[in-house]
Amino acid sequence: MRMLFSQDGSTLYVVIRNRHCIYKINYDTETRTFGVPEMFAGLWGESGYANGVGTGARFNWPGQPALDEDGNLYVPDKSNHCIRKITPQGEVSLYAGKGTEAGYKDGTPDRARFRDPEAVVFLSDGAMYVADRNNHCIRRVVVE
Repeated sequence: MRMLFSQDGSTLYVVIRNRHCIYKINYDTETRTFGVPEMFAGLWGESGYANGVGTGARFNWPGQPALDEDGNLYVPDKSNHCIRKITPQGEVSLYAGKGTEAGYKDGTPDRARFRDPEAVVFLSDGAMYVADRNNHCIRRVVVE
């Protein structure tokens, strides 16, 4: 399981790796209480590769996510060898790599290839960094 709070602390995203889905839970910072977990993307126990909205999307071992400044969630889809983008409305799309195709290739997000990415993070330089597990390296993704 991987977890990430939104920048304002009002939402907790919970990635359930071995169940291939992501939950979204509202958090009240004043009362310090959580709301009811809602399925945000993917479907419990259903692995695969599909873009779509909410439960229409499929993941295969999603990893540690990161949020950009616009509230988009980026998720390394480990066994699909790519990085997925989820909008605040739950629309899942391919961000970098080529779904289900493993490899090692630098380039623009559509040309890049990964082998079992584990985690993503945005640093102060504005770039996304990817822990590319079975390529044994950290990759930098920049869109100009």
